[in-house]
Amino acid sequence: LSNVRYLLAQAYAKRNDLTNAAINYREIILAQPDLVNARIDLGYIYLIQSRFESALTHFQQALPLLENAQTRDAYLGEAITHQLTQDYAQAVQSGLAAVAADPENPLAHFVLGNIYISQKSFAEAAEHFQQIQPFWPQSRLTAAELRNYYGAQSAVSAAYENLGMICITQAWVQVALEQYKTALWRTPENPLLYYAIANAYRLRDDLENTMKNLKKALELAPDLVSIHKTMGDTYQQYQQFENAIHAYTTYLQSNPDDADVRIVLGLAYQQQGKKEQAIAEYQHALEIDPESPVALNQLAWLYAERKDQLDEALEFAQRAFEINTSPSIIDTLGWVLYQRGEYASAIEHFQQALQKSPFQPTITYHLALAHDENGDRKTANRLFAEVLELSKDFEEADEIRRRLAE
Repeated sequence: LSNVRYLLAQAYAKRNDLTNAAINYREIILAQPDLVNARIDLGYIYLIQSRFESALTHFQQALPLLENAQTRDAYLGEAITHQLTQDYAQAVQSGLAAVAADPENPLAHFVLGNIYISQKSFAEAAEHFQQIQPFWPQSRLTAAELRNYYGAQSAVSAAYENLGMICITQAWVQVALEQYKTALWRTPENPLLYYAIANAYRLRDDLENTMKNLKKALELAPDLVSIHKTMGDTYQQYQQFENAIHAYTTYLQSNPDDADVRIVLGLAYQQQGKKEQAIAEYQHALEIDPESPVALNQLAWLYAERKDQLDEALEFAQRAFEINTSPSIIDTLGWVLYQRGEYASAIEHFQQALQKSPFQPTITYHLALAHDENGDRKTANRLFAEVLELSKDFEEADEIRRRLAE
């Protein structure tokens, strides 16, 4: 019953109905006092409602129920409570405890960095923001840049930015937007807040407001070139590949050795059918990171598709397989072998890929082709029919029907 009520409380919070969310969390705690997630969530709601003493009580009551890294969230709640009440010494102490509990956690460093901003300790803030790479633009900023963006109203602005980020981690997106807008009211020219607001809108699947706020952030701070990457990722998500290519290309002008962006740019080119441009990006990515399984896999696939450089395709596919044995990489190795006419070996690899991803129509189709070319028409036809059952609108459906009709 507590689990059902917890889901109900979460649903209320996501709808910005904090009153009913709090009622349900309180009833959960009365029935099951050791359900620590409910206690911490209720503490966050009290923070949003400016009920700071109640919030602090719940975070402190949660701590004895937690161990090691799990204490992080309670310490973060404590830290933001102290930050909002401008008790910065205690806020820093709780923030440091959160970082000590979970040193690799970017959220802990982000919150502590913003606490330092509230007390205008920008050098310490920059040091902690460097620990969150590549999750946020702050990770690349100097103390002077942070001072410029937050200005005289940094105390309140950074506190509400922290509260907004906590809400984002809870998927309370509408509540987060309200906290960010409160922060923005204090520092209306802060590009980092527009970036945060954009990410919140992205979670709401609101492309228009996502891009509006990303563009505003760039207008205020053209040097925050990592925002171009975020724009590219967003356009890619919405299959606006031309816009994604433009954004990634702009980003790479300042960061030419970012292998990951070279790869996603290659994928965008590939989606547009611009295979030569895609190959060039994957090759560039391999020059930067010779052990990138994605770049190796994509090059192997494209070489196999155009049926040239098949020796190189096999080398790349085998190297990718040595690094990563995901179904898609095994499938690529099988496809290279298929294009080389090594059907028995291709069948073996397609079967291995299907063991890991049994209902994948593309891999099933490749296995059917290999059996067909290997002379086993009965098995091939069974697999072709299975592909059509798995995916009614499969891309190669017409080719399958042609083969079945032969």
